[in-house]
Amino acid sequence: MECLLPIGPYHPVLSEPEYFKIRVEDGRVVEVDFRVGYNHRGIEKILEGRTGQGVVPIVERICGICNFAHTTCFCNAVERIAGVKLPERADWMRTLTAELERIQSHLLWLGLYADAMGFETLFMHIWKEREGVMRIFEEAFGNRVTKGLNTLGGVRWDIKNEGKIRGVAERIMRYSDELEKEFSSRLVKSRLEGVGVLERKDAKRLSLVGPVARASGIKFDIRRIMPYNAYRELRPEIYTEKDGDCLARVRVRIFEVRESCRLVLECLEGMPEGKLKTGLEFRDGETVGRVEAPRGENLHFVSIKEGRIARVRVRPPTFANFSAVPYMLLGERTADIPVVILSIDPCFSCMDRIAVYNERGERICRF
Repeated sequence: MECLLPIGPYHPVLSEPEYFKIRVEDGRVVEVDFRVGYNHRGIEKILEGRTGQGVVPIVERICGICNFAHTTCFCNAVERIAGVKLPERADWMRTLTAELERIQSHLLWLGLYADAMGFETLFMHIWKEREGVMRIFEEAFGNRVTKGLNTLGGVRWDIKNEGKIRGVAERIMRYSDELEKEFSSRLVKSRLEGVGVLERKDAKRLSLVGPVARASGIKFDIRRIMPYNAYRELRPEIYTEKDGDCLARVRVRIFEVRESCRLVLECLEGMPEGKLKTGLEFRDGETVGRVEAPRGENLHFVSIKEGRIARVRVRPPTFANFSAVPYMLLGERTADIPVVILSIDPCFSCMDRIAVYNERGERICRF
């Protein structure tokens, strides 16, 4: 028997508004269509014509979870156009904060993923560990979500509570071993193993990025391919899985939590002395900023004309990965739809950026 299963835009399974039109036959998915765009806020347009430091807080509002990745990407691009070299300490501060953000983002997802499978107690334990990072953000930046640290030409504040940061990183590193055991249990494996499989050739053809690509065997990480900030000296280890299923995506993220903790400790040990920022003036030019956000490669195309922003185009990692969802869902059971969609860690706040029109000027879809 065939039926249409609509999910969204306000479905309790999904944390952000989006719509999936899924056709199911005999309890298995046979066709998937999706519609997003409910979070479009016109941030790229708001940035046009602006100049000075006031643009950075706007960029920071693109996403709550990975806002530091967006401001780093944007600032790196503008600084490259201006020909500015950051003070060493600013480079290391950006790297330290980026890895703390990666830890809290992955722990947030792991907790929500456990909850989606019905493991509410595990969800609460994971978020308890994540809370340590959130409190560091609050003490250091005055906010738990938007940090306000990045500024064009460097960073605004110096590091605080090095001892507390070290303690949180060491504790989460130890906890990651426990996480690995929890997600390797027979019960979890029965739910995730062999579900939502995406083979390496398909992941490569679809140009996937981040943990989703690495879970399908693609060793791609901007921190190693095009090092920026302190990653020119630090060497993150890139972990891949070959199975390409939901369980592989979990394992990759658990490893990355552990690796980010190691990088945080390295940053604290190797943090150079010096000033935090340097002067910067807007110069005309255009370039692309690339950073490895928690979900994968984040791109910002920035064009400056007559000393003002002419165009900013954001290509977040969710936009790159979302095209794989229909392939992952085909043939899966209806009950597995939520865990497959959530396995890419979608952020629709980042993704809703563009509208696609045909040659007659008719809008086909909006992202």
